[in-house]
Amino acid sequence: WELGYWVVPEYSGRGYIREAARGVTSALLQLHKAKKIEIQCDSRNQSSIEIAKSLGFHAEAIWSGTDPATGQTIRRLVYALYDLRDLLAMNEFVGKAAPSSF
Repeated sequence: WELGYWVVPEYSGRGYIREAARGVTSALLQLHKAKKIEIQCDSRNQSSIEIAKSLGFHAEAIWSGTDPATGQTIRRLVYALYDLRDLLAMNEFVGKAAPSSF
């Protein structure tokens, strides 16, 4: 799943996006049993980075490319949130499947 958001400047900084993103994240994990949710944002967008971090997302990747409109190099940051129950179950499975010689 990928979570994206935009806000017009006059409503920026009021907490609307953080509140909505928190609700959508919760619904994806609880109702849709999402195992992973991603937020991608421009590396220059400090507000989006702070929202991702405040919701418990962690940096996972950096994508670089060229903006077709300006020709400038851009960096896209990928933040991810995993369902911990799924990760714990996977660790338990891997631990049981591992050979005893390790």
